[in-house]
Amino acid sequence: MKEFFRLCARLKIDWKRLILAGAIMTTAGYPPPDPPRIPVPYRLQKFIWSLTPKEALVYAKKRLSMPPQKY
Repeated sequence: MKEFFRLCARLKIDWKRLILAGAIMTTAGYPPPDPPRIPVPYRLQKFIWSLTPKEALVYAKKRLSMPPQKY
């Protein structure tokens, strides 16, 4: 929030008017953070690196169509 006030001061914008006009999103309006990434086992990485471009494309399409899995 401090960055917002600094930006308003630098741009010479009245932050109170922005709040009253509803131009500022509340914390509930922000998208949720990304889920933590799950590390991929080295043997799976090695398998993926060994694929040809066509095989890699097929593998990626299959993975995108399936729900996420924990390794």
